[in-house]
Amino acid sequence: MRTRDHHVIPVAPPADQEPTPEQRYRAARAAASAARDAKECAELLEALGLSADEGLRIPGPRPAAD
Repeated sequence: MRTRDHHVIPVAPPADQEPTPEQRYRAARAAASAARDAKECAELLEALGLSADEGLRIPGPRPAAD
């Protein structure tokens, strides 16, 4: 991620790179927190190609920083 004036600017991975399980977990959680209701949550998850189960599993440990 890059920063600009102390604000984080997210950078998407290359299109040919699949998101990691942790990225999918975080995306599912973000979609759920942004949804107004269960129907909207389901629509957001579907649009992102995610399932509700991906927001329930806690991903494994994070890799060590280099």
